[in-house]
Amino acid sequence: MMKKISEDLRLQYRYIDLRGSKMQDNLRFRSKLYNIIRTHLDEKSFSEIETRILTKPTPEGARDYIVPSRVHKASFFALPQSPQLFKQMLMISGFDKYYQIAKCFRDEDLRADRQPEFTQLDIECSFCNEEDIMKLSESLMREIFSTLIDKKIVLEFPTILIKNL
Repeated sequence: MMKKISEDLRLQYRYIDLRGSKMQDNLRFRSKLYNIIRTHLDEKSFSEIETRILTKPTPEGARDYIVPSRVHKASFFALPQSPQLFKQMLMISGFDKYYQIAKCFRDEDLRADRQPEFTQLDIECSFCNEEDIMKLSESLMREIFSTLIDKKIVLEFPTILIKNL
């Protein structure tokens, strides 16, 4: 029977932890996932744009992680809660279809469904309707699942129709 190793010990000897097949499989899976996302969205004429990590704090949403500036005394940066802060600027400057695989940070109380650092796929489109976004998302999910999980998978994406009251 294998003994449960503490998280602190695993992180202290991270290089040993990363030698394990489970960790290597996880990192390779993520690499393949990112490649599928990039290829699929590139084929749909999306540009990959990376927005900045150090920003000004914003008043909405969760609390920001604050990073002090060594160069500018008494100045602070915030780590982004999500990349949508830059959406309008990019859209009005002519980037009507872009995406990013973005690191996000939220200083929230930890719960089972929350973590302070995570990665999200942020897709932005101008002049699209709900159906366009659903088709894009569904085609991307089919590509991801059929390539990484099961070549024979058939994914159905039912929708809920809401009648006007």
